[in-house]
Amino acid sequence: MKKAIWQHWTGAFLVFIMMATALLGPGSLSPVQAAAPLTVSQAIAAQSGGGTATVEGYIVGHATGSLTAKFTSPYANDFNFLIADSATEKTNAKLLDVQIPASYRSQYGLATNPNLVGQKVIVTGTLGAYNSYAGVKNPTSIALSSGTTNPDPDPGTTLPDGTGKKVLFDNSHAQTAGAADWALPWIS
Repeated sequence: MKKAIWQHWTGAFLVFIMMATALLGPGSLSPVQAAAPLTVSQAIAAQSGGGTATVEGYIVGHATGSLTAKFTSPYANDFNFLIADSATEKTNAKLLDVQIPASYRSQYGLATNPNLVGQKVIVTGTLGAYNSYAGVKNPTSIALSSGTTNPDPDPGTTLPDGTGKKVLFDNSHAQTAGAADWALPWIS
């Protein structure tokens, strides 16, 4: 009898452990979130420590030499761009110079892509002085930020009939039956 009770409790305990493992296993834990990128001011403050960092900021111009910059096109080359926490910043002490490796120049160089000025970018590389600015050298990643830093305040397309009504699309249909079918009178 004692053996049957022992086997019953051992079985119940093992079932409990298996259920707890299934419920609390790695798949049920929240995923590890990547650290948020540094702001430009944080990256400037961290320059002396060196190391690899991911930094997010607005492209504001191009370093033309030792602490000299150009903020309007045409730009001299595709070798670097300056980023800042504000899209209108021009103070040298608040700018971070990003070296652009050859593999990224056609996509992110300002001589080729002057329209990037004002865009928010995320860069991962080594912190260190570049052109006498605080900098990010040897980037391993450069990408335009996909964050909602400049959300569209006016979703939808206004109908051309002058009524001020808007058409909203859910992007799941290749075409619509007609603009009037999609007009929502309460959105104006």
